[in-house]
Amino acid sequence: MRNHTNTKNVKSLQKFSSGDLGGMTVFSLFGFAISCMFAGLAIDVTNLHRQKEWITLAADAAAQAGVVALAQKKTTSEIQAAALTAAEANASAASSA
Repeated sequence: MRNHTNTKNVKSLQKFSSGDLGGMTVFSLFGFAISCMFAGLAIDVTNLHRQKEWITLAADAAAQAGVVALAQKKTTSEIQAAALTAAEANASAASSA
């Protein structure tokens, strides 16, 4: 019985491989896989640009805080602390978004 089943399976595979019936299915699956790869790449690039923008905004906020502290005639260490506090606050807001 088992030998008959194997022979039947082999004949089915030979018939499938010699015909053109599965060609379009394979081509469609390959196209779907390529489309998924491009979609993943698009998501990665979009995420890269979003993270770059958040880092730029955090740096701008730190610079603004430093300028405000400088205008208030604070010491160098106070200016640095204000800039660092602003950068940390904005960077943590970016990571939670």
